[in-house]
Amino acid sequence: MYRMGHKPKKTRRIPVWIWPSASLLFVALLLIVLNYLFLKPKTTITQSAAVTTKVTAGDAATKVFDEPSFTLKLPSDWKLVDHFVQPYNLYRFQGTTKTNAGRIMEVYQDVIPVNFAVNRVIQLEPSGNQISSVGSVSDNCADFTKGTKAPGAYGVLAKWQGTDFLCDVDNTQRNVVGTSSQGGLNKVVIKGDSGGTHAFFFTYADHSINANYGSFYAALSSFTVK
Repeated sequence: MYRMGHKPKKTRRIPVWIWPSASLLFVALLLIVLNYLFLKPKTTITQSAAVTTKVTAGDAATKVFDEPSFTLKLPSDWKLVDHFVQPYNLYRFQGTTKTNAGRIMEVYQDVIPVNFAVNRVIQLEPSGNQISSVGSVSDNCADFTKGTKAPGAYGVLAKWQGTDFLCDVDNTQRNVVGTSSQGGLNKVVIKGDSGGTHAFFFTYADHSINANYGSFYAALSSFTVK
């Protein structure tokens, strides 16, 4: 109704494009909610109980070589290959497999070569009816031995940890380990359980590509005089 002096009130109309936009926004929100509630993968992580396995490191298989005056342990695939009584009382043990056939241990008893030259040495000392090693196998003696070999001699007199031995300066690649002690060149004197006293000299040769003295150490530590 028109009244004089009054302006007619304008009616605000919602733009036509609002409804489609609101509808689209509503549909989009609905899809997001549905996706979260129903389409999201439900993953359940279950941690199984921990399994602990105890590993016990055992010694390598060995066997005892029981000789008339002594016993010693060597790997089970070694054997006694020779026993000589002349010119020395010598026991020779050797590996039998492809990996250790080049490893040889010799035990000289009582009748000992005093002129036996070696490339490396380990010092021994008596310990009851057994022996103890002082330190480990030396470096190649050619690296710390000065002097020249006298005519007719088998090696150059050398010292390792204050112990005398003969260094083979002519065959530096031979890799033969010998033993010595403060009690004398190339020997250690041990008193057995029976009361008898014996002198011993040990050598170990390893002709394999990678020298391994483990069997030699084990044999020395197990060596027992009867």
